[in-house]
Amino acid sequence: MSPPPNLLLIHFTRNLRLAANPLLQAAAQYGLPAAALYFLPEYANPRQQFFLRQTLAELSDGLSEYGIPLHVFCGNAVRQLNALMARYPSALLLTAQHIRLAGTDGAERVRYVQEEPLALPVTRYSLENAPPPDFAVYRQAWLRRVRQDAEEGGQTPDWAAVRRAQHGLPQQWRNAPPLPAAPAQILSQAGGETAAQAAWQAFAPKLPHYALMKDFPAQKGTSQLSAALRFGLLPVRQLACAGIGGETPEPWLDSVFYGDYCRRLLPFSDGLWTWQNGALHEICRSAAPPEMPALDSTRAAAFERWRQGMTGVPIIDAAMRTLAGSGWLHPRLRPLAAAFAVSALKLPAAAGEHYFARTLTDYDHAPNRTGWQQAASGRLKNPFAESQNADPGGRFIRSRLPELAHLPDNLIHAPHLAGSGIALNGYPAPIAFA
Repeated sequence: MSPPPNLLLIHFTRNLRLAANPLLQAAAQYGLPAAALYFLPEYANPRQQFFLRQTLAELSDGLSEYGIPLHVFCGNAVRQLNALMARYPSALLLTAQHIRLAGTDGAERVRYVQEEPLALPVTRYSLENAPPPDFAVYRQAWLRRVRQDAEEGGQTPDWAAVRRAQHGLPQQWRNAPPLPAAPAQILSQAGGETAAQAAWQAFAPKLPHYALMKDFPAQKGTSQLSAALRFGLLPVRQLACAGIGGETPEPWLDSVFYGDYCRRLLPFSDGLWTWQNGALHEICRSAAPPEMPALDSTRAAAFERWRQGMTGVPIIDAAMRTLAGSGWLHPRLRPLAAAFAVSALKLPAAAGEHYFARTLTDYDHAPNRTGWQQAASGRLKNPFAESQNADPGGRFIRSRLPELAHLPDNLIHAPHLAGSGIALNGYPAPIAFA
């Protein structure tokens, strides 16, 4: 039997915030001195690294107000946690990482905290963990769970008691090392809980009009909170409750829990651990994005034109230049850009999936893989017609393709139809037609 715990190790995973955080709510119940831990994602791209640097700096400042240091690590989480657990045999690990616990030893050393509204079974790693049959079924179950959570109410940590308990924190834990450096990047969404809350407050008044505005990139009708939601900077249950009962909540709520649903389609894409024989073990590792596949010269040239936004199809090029410049892409344009790459350019889906993984600030393996699987199995709609539907006045295209800004509305979507007397300023002819 392990000795009674005298130290709490709070292992942050997806929810990097203070407000309504189930992990912190659970931690406050133990009355133990605590240190917070975070392991940088192995496959984070440069934009994500910078976003996380901003986010972790704010989280560290917030936790320090209650005397809790945040220690940030690089490298394999299981290996480093095992070293810490061996060094501190009276430490209790509190984690939101999906983990299978068996026997009294596991219960004495590790406690799991469920962060998502719907639990993912971890008793067996098998098809038993398959998702509901379709998104509509999952939506109903998710909303039902959120309503129940709202009725039950959440516990607010007794921060004064937490602060008092920190007097017993071992000296070696008190001073966390500096956060790992991350080169500055251009972000459309700043990191940190404060920035996420400000973006939510700016978007909330638009919720009643979301269904009408969400499909038009020029209108800024979406929340652009995807990176904040990816790293748990906003309490999803509270956001969902704010949307429930509104005039048109469902379309926006779909975007909120879509990532959860995709993680059901690809169970344990964030990994699955177990505690056995006094140590943590990885049953499966976090899923890695695909390697860039080898391309012949024709496809390599097509990939570069797609990546650079020079395909000759304005709506595709405007989308890809937005992605390259900001790390964000409007949700309507993501499937269109993916389908064009796979169906029109005959690129392997893995090439596009790899590029999105290296570029999106909100990159998340399960939604990204799901999106590219759908692109590979679906049918490409006419991109010129889609362009007229998504950007009827051409405002989005003009803002991203300045070389075409002078074109009239009847040519902005298909400049290859312009006569020889109209300058296109080097803009290419279409590389392919749907």
